Amino acid sequence: MAPKSDHGIQVIRRSVAILRLLGLSQTFLSLGQIAYRCALPRSTVQRIVATLVDEGWIIANPHGDGFSLGPQAHVFASQQRNEAWRQHQPNLARLASKTGETVDLAVLQKTDMLFIDQVPGSHRLRAVSEPGQRFSALKTANGRACLSLLTDEELTKRFGVDDVFLNMMQEVRDTGLAWDIDEHMVGISAVGAAFKGADGQLYAISIPVPSQRFNRVKSKLAKLLTASLQTIGVRA
Repeated sequence: MAPKSDHGIQVIRRSVAILRLLGLSQTFLSLGQIAYRCALPRSTVQRIVATLVDEGWIIANPHGDGFSLGPQAHVFASQQRNEAWRQHQPNLARLASKTGETVDLAVLQKTDMLFIDQVPGSHRLRAVSEPGQRFSALKTANGRACLSLLTDEELTKRFGVDDVFLNMMQEVRDTGLAWDIDEHMVGISAVGAAFKGADGQLYAISIPVPSQRFNRVKSKLAKLLTASLQTIGVRA
């Protein structure tokens, strides 16, 4: 029997192998797939995955079988990529100052948007999401902005979208702006624009606003958001 210290090291190595595999995968993986690709017993994988789920490093697919990296893993990865997006923080702050609204920075992770930075707005009634949260890329303004940078073939293969959604993506490509009107969350609407970062990741800046005042300010927000992305050398 291996010494306890050696067993602990083995568990760590197996956990890292599972996390690495999920990080490279574009889809959720079942326990059987993880076990096969990592060359580990299914029972071992099941125990490690259960622990990693409890700690937030892995999440279960809410719509079916399989597992993917969880918020804790993405926050850690984002911290390691800090220099890749730190340069955009002053831009977020300027945009929040000009609009008075909350401004978010998020990155596309598989089928979700991971929020990695935010500058809160100055209004008493404002939209706020904690960095580290993940939302569907299909129903959010920042997600749709990022998805518009993918080809129709990629969208169909990865997300199974229909022609209505593909037509929406073309509109986003034409205007450089994506919208979410009470779709992701009732009472909150948003406009977003995306760009490819120096690290190859797809990022989006979005401005979420309480819907009761969104129509009144959306034209101003769209103009300022477009100008903001132009200042960092990308087209919205």
